[in-house]
Amino acid sequence: MHARSAVSHAWGISSIYASSSKIAFRHATHFRLSSLSTPSRRLLCAVPPGLTHLNTAEDHELATQWCDAFRRADPMSALPQGLIKVTFNRSSGPGGQNVNKVNSKATLRLDLQQQTGQSWAPDYVVRALAHSPLSSSNGTAVVLACDSERTQRDNLRVAHERLHKLVLDAAQRDVKRPTSAATQERVEKLVKVGVAKRKEAKQRQSAKRSARKLVYD
Repeated sequence: MHARSAVSHAWGISSIYASSSKIAFRHATHFRLSSLSTPSRRLLCAVPPGLTHLNTAEDHELATQWCDAFRRADPMSALPQGLIKVTFNRSSGPGGQNVNKVNSKATLRLDLQQQTGQSWAPDYVVRALAHSPLSSSNGTAVVLACDSERTQRDNLRVAHERLHKLVLDAAQRDVKRPTSAATQERVEKLVKVGVAKRKEAKQRQSAKRSARKLVYD
């Protein structure tokens, strides 16, 4: 009798433990998934404070550093997932027998106005995106779709890669990268050579005029 009670007690404890583990797992999974979609998600590319315009050499230098960091970052991590609305529709692209039957086409809508509490890109980049060919009619969002791949997952990946490139192109379009010392030295040499050649040409022209003047005299 005691043995049966002990077994029942042990079984009850194990059942409670198993239930608690499942609840904890579901909670942890929900936390991980929700943390990926919240606007407060920490982004890889920190935005320099005050980088709203490209007016000074320091602005261009800071913008160059941000562009380099954004270029190296994974598109899914660099882009603000909390500001991106993802929808799937039936694709007219590749898909074999599944074409027009499954929702494999991925469309991303990046909100350019919603405040996240932490800027994901410099202000001048967001303004450039608002005037891009892929922006909405009122300039409040960028809409980009992909149906070139066969699966929903691949279309989502390619769409993020294209949006990542769109942001990078907008970011570095007007950025003047600092000239390296070697390039600066090479440019200075070319300038000196050009000045010397022009000076030599003027001297030859002057000598010709002087020679003609002596002949006429």
